[in-house]
Amino acid sequence: MEVFQPHNTKRNTNQHWNNFVKWWEARKQSIVSENILDGDVFPDVSLAELLQDIQTVMLSAAHLQRGHILALYVTELKPKIKNLTHLDGGSIKNYVDGICRKLKECESKSTELAERYGSWSVWTHHHYSKLHEKTAIKVYQEDKENRGKKVTEPKTSEPITAATFQLLIQRTLEQAETHKSHGNLHLFVLKQAEAAVLIIDFFCGCRAQQETADIIFQDFTVFQRNLIRFKQSSTTKTRKLNKSFKFKERYPAWILGEYCEPIHFFLEKRPAHACDRFFLYEQPSATFSSSVLLAANKPIGLGPLGASVKKNAAFLIKEGLLMPGTYSNTSLRKGLMDRLGIAGVPPLLADMAIGHFQSKDGDVLKGLSSIPNAGFYINLMKSSVTQKKLALLLYDLTLKWDDVYDEDNFNNIFRQICPEQINCS
Repeated sequence: MEVFQPHNTKRNTNQHWNNFVKWWEARKQSIVSENILDGDVFPDVSLAELLQDIQTVMLSAAHLQRGHILALYVTELKPKIKNLTHLDGGSIKNYVDGICRKLKECESKSTELAERYGSWSVWTHHHYSKLHEKTAIKVYQEDKENRGKKVTEPKTSEPITAATFQLLIQRTLEQAETHKSHGNLHLFVLKQAEAAVLIIDFFCGCRAQQETADIIFQDFTVFQRNLIRFKQSSTTKTRKLNKSFKFKERYPAWILGEYCEPIHFFLEKRPAHACDRFFLYEQPSATFSSSVLLAANKPIGLGPLGASVKKNAAFLIKEGLLMPGTYSNTSLRKGLMDRLGIAGVPPLLADMAIGHFQSKDGDVLKGLSSIPNAGFYINLMKSSVTQKKLALLLYDLTLKWDDVYDEDNFNNIFRQICPEQINCS
């Protein structure tokens, strides 16, 4: 069964395919007139057939012929980014994979095409050996020719430490209160949304901006004022439909203490008939004295939510409280992992807490098959008590794993934050 493609995969597929189409339209006349394609590989293909659009050509060509066309495309690939001297092997592979995903999508819609081409992989099928050869030569030669010349800006996000996260939240909420004192409900709601994004990214380890934007209010379960469970229901990078047609999902995460307040804001200030999206803009007619502040059908989009970390980190950089660098929601995930590591949490447990070790078809066990005692950690992570222990370590930076591993010690500390004795498993 074909794995469901998330939005960014579909977007990249279309982008790579469109580039392939443009290349063919620009080059097919000269390719045909100059006899660039091997006559032994294309013996019975007429010139008229080769001058058709690339989709028609590729869906009538044999695997060997496809491999030669892709090999020629790879040979002529050039970077589009200014000042980038050449493409690395990983980028080239991604381009080809995008084209092949499009071809397989077309094949899956036709019985004739599906039976003709069968199940195939461009990087393992021997009929694509020409593509493998040309790709290897291109990568090697261009690396040699441009050695020392390829300069790219690092895209890796800098980690935000747990202490910096606390400062980030403090400053974001201070700005929200400033907007409230000035009577600006619009900016107040946006700042509350930014604070909520920071908290969800740090405590729950959301992997992408789109994941955050897709959160619905039903993903949160309030057990008490200082204790909220988050169980994401939308499509994520680790929520996959496996071959048994069951979703393999990440485990729930918990938000503790005063960090629950921005979450409560979007749960409590929404109309009863509002859409299910968690992040909503303000009602145009609302004032701070209104019991309902949020609009029923006006979700906050990906742009404002996705810029939350970068925007608020910029304020700390300006004040000299944070080193200059690239900051995104990935920065908070790195800070989350750093904090759990410093606290002495077993690495495998920390990885599972944020959805690592999950294979592309959604099977956790495949990613853990070679790790001793993996079953023990999986069962441990399923426990809501373990999940709360990790949340407690993120909440109180003075604690270590040894402080909360023992159930009695954990209960004594946890009661100080969540004093109400309720069943929240």
